[in-house]
Amino acid sequence: MASTSLQGITSSPSSSPPEYIYDVFLSFRGKDTRNNFTSHLYSNLVQRGIDVYMDDRELERGKAIEPALWKAIEESRFSVVVFSRDYASSPWCLDELVKIVQCMKEMGQTVLPVFYDVDPSEVAERKRKYEEAFVEHEQNFEENLEKVRNWKHCLATVANLSGWDVRNRNESESIKIIVEYILYKLSVTMPTINKNLVGIDSRLEVLNGYIGEEVGEPIFIGVCGMGGIGKTTVARVVYDRIHWQFDGSCFLANVKEVFVEKDGPRHLQEQLLSEILMERATVWDSSRGIDMIRRRLRLKKILLILDDVDDQKQLEFLAAERGWFGSGSRIIITSRDKKVLTRYDDARIYEAEKLNDDDALMLFSHKAFKNFQPAEDFLELSKQVVGYANGLPLALEVIGSFLHGRDFHDWGSAIDRLNEIPDREIIDVLHISFDGLHELEKKIFLDIACFLKGFKKDRIVRILNGCGFHANIGTQVLIEKYLISVAWDQVWMHNLLQIMGKEIVRCESPKEPGRCSRLWRYEDVCLALMDNTGKEKIEAIFLDMPGITEAQWNMEVFSKMSKLRLLKINNVQLSEGPEDLSNMLRFLEWHFYPSKSLPACLQVDELVELHMPNSSIEQLWHGHKRAVNLKIIDLSNSLSLVRTPDFTGIPNLKRLILEGCTSLYEVHPSLGRHKKLLYVNLMNCISVRTLPSNLEMESLGIFSLDGCSELEKFPDIVGNMNKLMVLRLDETGIIKLSSSIHYLIGLGLLSMNNCKNLTRIPEGISCLKSLKKLDLSGCSRLEYLPTNLGEVESLEEFDLTGTSIQELPASISLLKNLKVLYLDGCKRIVVLPSLSGLCSLEVLSLRDCHLREGALPKNIGCLSSLMSLNLSGNDFVSLPRSINKLSRLEMLVLEDCRMLESLPEVPYKVHTGKEKIEAIFLDMPGIIEAQWNMQVFSKMSKLRLLKINNVQLSEGPEDLSNMLRFLEWNFYPSKSLPNFLQVDELVELHMPNSSIEQLWYGHKSALKLEMIDLSNSLSLVRTPDFTSIPNLKRLILEGCTSLYEVHPSLGHHKKLQYVNLMNCRNVKTLPSNLEMESLERIVVLPYLSDFCSLEVLSLRDCHLKEGVLPEDIGCLSSLMSLYLSQNNFVSLPRSINELSELETLVLEDCRMLESLPEVPSKVQTPTQQQTRYRKSPCGPADGEDGGSAPSEDATANE
Repeated sequence: MASTSLQGITSSPSSSPPEYIYDVFLSFRGKDTRNNFTSHLYSNLVQRGIDVYMDDRELERGKAIEPALWKAIEESRFSVVVFSRDYASSPWCLDELVKIVQCMKEMGQTVLPVFYDVDPSEVAERKRKYEEAFVEHEQNFEENLEKVRNWKHCLATVANLSGWDVRNRNESESIKIIVEYILYKLSVTMPTINKNLVGIDSRLEVLNGYIGEEVGEPIFIGVCGMGGIGKTTVARVVYDRIHWQFDGSCFLANVKEVFVEKDGPRHLQEQLLSEILMERATVWDSSRGIDMIRRRLRLKKILLILDDVDDQKQLEFLAAERGWFGSGSRIIITSRDKKVLTRYDDARIYEAEKLNDDDALMLFSHKAFKNFQPAEDFLELSKQVVGYANGLPLALEVIGSFLHGRDFHDWGSAIDRLNEIPDREIIDVLHISFDGLHELEKKIFLDIACFLKGFKKDRIVRILNGCGFHANIGTQVLIEKYLISVAWDQVWMHNLLQIMGKEIVRCESPKEPGRCSRLWRYEDVCLALMDNTGKEKIEAIFLDMPGITEAQWNMEVFSKMSKLRLLKINNVQLSEGPEDLSNMLRFLEWHFYPSKSLPACLQVDELVELHMPNSSIEQLWHGHKRAVNLKIIDLSNSLSLVRTPDFTGIPNLKRLILEGCTSLYEVHPSLGRHKKLLYVNLMNCISVRTLPSNLEMESLGIFSLDGCSELEKFPDIVGNMNKLMVLRLDETGIIKLSSSIHYLIGLGLLSMNNCKNLTRIPEGISCLKSLKKLDLSGCSRLEYLPTNLGEVESLEEFDLTGTSIQELPASISLLKNLKVLYLDGCKRIVVLPSLSGLCSLEVLSLRDCHLREGALPKNIGCLSSLMSLNLSGNDFVSLPRSINKLSRLEMLVLEDCRMLESLPEVPYKVHTGKEKIEAIFLDMPGIIEAQWNMQVFSKMSKLRLLKINNVQLSEGPEDLSNMLRFLEWNFYPSKSLPNFLQVDELVELHMPNSSIEQLWYGHKSALKLEMIDLSNSLSLVRTPDFTSIPNLKRLILEGCTSLYEVHPSLGHHKKLQYVNLMNCRNVKTLPSNLEMESLERIVVLPYLSDFCSLEVLSLRDCHLKEGVLPEDIGCLSSLMSLYLSQNNFVSLPRSINELSELETLVLEDCRMLESLPEVPSKVQTPTQQQTRYRKSPCGPADGEDGGSAPSEDATANE
């Protein structure tokens, strides 16, 4: 029955299971059994609801028999062949039998022989009547003996299959057995899943890769995920689509549920064996069942689905080992617990994913509207439900079915209720996973659901370990059971699981929510703080208000919360703090805490994290307290804090954040000897003058003192501080660094920017062998650098911007790993030393150093890795010739180099390495001649930005990068842009004073181009077609004296805001209609006499002032419509009365207009108000809305 290899779930139609029309095809010899056994069998099958094809009942009169019969065989799941004494004498029956065998082999059809009045051996071995029949066939088909041989083979094949010998047996009993067997087989082969499944194909495509096509060792596949995600559905579809490819198959549903029943394992084993072997199997006990499965199936290629497994013990009874099953077998296990699959070393695990938004909307719509898209009026509400369900198929189906047929108001009410009280059917399914957790795991789950979702995993573990919850293993179990997930080290859970968790807490005390174990709603917290009773059950309060909220709470109630573990209060303004807090507290976060210190009676022994930003605390606690479990203290921006606690009582502290504590002046000396601190932040503690005199903080990794403007001395390093990687001293008052800094051998970043008092760096800096970045920018009093600076070989970035150094030490050339060197604004540097050793330098910036001729080293070309060189704002006359060796240079900036007289032929003559150049900005102070190899531009495939100003060249580039976004080229030498240039991505094009005759030839699409400036391009004769530049906003063609052809598309451009055609003396015509609705400003032509075809001129909202309209406007002899609304002129040119064809003149909202000249006769007088609203070739006039009357003010103006 099965093929030798496994075909994919989503394979081509030829490998898909057939589309069955009939359940059973009956093959029989009519005159032998039609009126007895076969007719009785047919009747019984039909009575039991089985679709049967029986040739003399199903064929319509006149239809060609053979093709229809063959089609019926192909469309049947089973063929029942009734062998009678004269069956073989009929060539018709034998041809039918050949087709049946073909369908059995090629399509997996099940064939069931019934031996009515003949011995099976007579059929198989062709004895007696069967022998006689074939002697006759060999005579009659003498010319086609191959056909006869095929009949013999097929006859023997079917006769040797398992079937029924009904001779000498009770006919009715035999028929009953056959019918029951077929019913049983149909029950395990009929598809059980609706075809209208949304999003299934993408899931099957992934799962198909897990199932594979190879034949070999049996493969175990896990389909895992949270409840309601669609694991069973996917497994069902897989089963329905590929079970026919196997020798036997079985879908065991609800394994977990059945297993716990009495004799559950045995019943499951019986079902497994019966379905795969297609016979009734009896298992006396589950141990015997294990042996039966192993023995009966070890040579069979089977498909087994074990649905909803939650314990490895269940697998021990059903599919413990790969050796239980034959080659090519597939065992698919669905589970909410990935740990179940670990018993198989190389199990393939497919983690079912939630539906994307599009598929989710389709599934919901199918349930709610019986359509795959929502009704238009319900679209927004449907999207709300989809967002709530967050891709969970169960929720989409349940809520969709509930809302089906309800009106708009019912929908709104139902969604509001969902947001308060979740659907019980959804929660019950999800609750199953929660019920299987250990009690401590349940606590962890509820804490995450109610409060800690989004926290980093390590932080959750740290806090809940402090609560005694063994959170390391607990969170891992929750991950394995798909109750939480971890992404980017943060813990997340599906929002419906979060809703379920909160619902579990709410149900603890539905009528008095203030007595629940966990509180997060403002109303519930307020209720809890109204009286002193029932508070002993509260374990956690997390209140995070979106804005500052004033509250009047009874603070004594906190003293009754003896089990309070977690407390967070944010943005609640209170007049006083609590008198006491629970000694069980592990996590305390209270923004704007109102008291001057923590409660005196509070024991902080178990506290793990303390966050009190923006508090009123002056001193954390009075006296000595032991906080041995405290890992984090955050008192940032507590403006009243004056002193820190004694850190000897907090031996395990890892993070100390006091940023912005502007009144802090006393840092306890014990800080300098703390052994566990990893991170210390004292940024902007502007009152701190001193730190502990000595530092020996062996774990410290980051020390930030930025903005401690009164701090003048950094402490001496007296102990092991090898782990310090980042030291930030920006904008401090430090005058000099201690020589002991050389002990910081692990330091990677030292930042001291804007330390205005810093005068020197100690020689000991050379010992910092891990230093990668040194920032001394803005240290304006720093004049000298250590001579041995070059010994810091690890240095990669060095910033000296704005310092007063006079020279770089010669040893700088030893910095072989230096990549970035900023010397911007170092105006006292006279000459640079040799940079020959800086083989890794990629960025060198010498902007505004006022370097004179000869200051740049002649061997600058040895910087073989240099990619960016900024020399702007310097005073040299020429560049070193060796610059032509900078083969990797991508950006050279020479802006404001006013003394520069010549530019070498480089680096553009060098062909190698140009593919990395992204930008060139060359702005010469005066025109210089250059001889460049223009072919090099074609190598710059990544060139995005190009500006060349005042460089005189004999020819332009043959090609430019299609990556260009910005192109500015003054005096561009070619007649057009390169032919092969794609301008799709170009945003701005500036080519004033160019030699361009036509911007480009042929049609080019410039969808992103917003500005074209070709001003003073004296050779330009025509504009491009503006339909291909739909987003153009500014067009500047001023002074293009040869321009005579303006493309008609200009007249109806929708985005142009500014057009300048001043002094375009050869322009003879403009587009006959101008409908430029975005135009804000137009610089009009001084001469209009040649525009004899212009019919419509619209200058609405251009704010034209007096005198801008040309006096010769009357020469526009074809003008019919003139729109001048919303302009600022005082009068109109007198020649307007010469516009003999003018019919429409609109002057709405011309508030400065004082007088109106005589108008042509065709224009209706101002009192005839409809003049302003007459239809014209360019559409309605300003203000027209299809018939509304003009305003009184506008009429008065006219």
